[in-house]
Amino acid sequence: MDITISLKDLGFIMIVTAAFILLIQLIILTKNLVKTAKHTNKILEDTEIITGIASDKAQEVDQIISSIGCTTEEITQLIEGNNSILKALATIINVLAAFKGLFDVATGKKAEVGVKEPAEPAAAAEEEN
Repeated sequence: MDITISLKDLGFIMIVTAAFILLIQLIILTKNLVKTAKHTNKILEDTEIITGIASDKAQEVDQIISSIGCTTEEITQLIEGNNSILKALATIINVLAAFKGLFDVATGKKAEVGVKEPAEPAAAAEEEN
């Protein structure tokens, strides 16, 4: 039993075998691509959920920061208002002190500056006797 294979037939058999192997590899590749696509879709869905949560939190934080900014501005204005009130009180006190000084000069009184020190107890007792 002799089988004769021509080079043409041998080439055809090799091409068919290579095509069959290529077909099997393409089937395996497609199967792996389907798994990868499903896994990628899961990741994208999770990413969408996480992005939505992050967006909501970012908006909440933005509102909080805006509120803090407004509150800080109000406090600053209040402090500036109090500061101007304190300046006004200090000015009024200085004006009253100046009027007192003018009044003392006009009446001939000597303006006393500072605090009187209390007399010593022994000297006060002698004055009483």
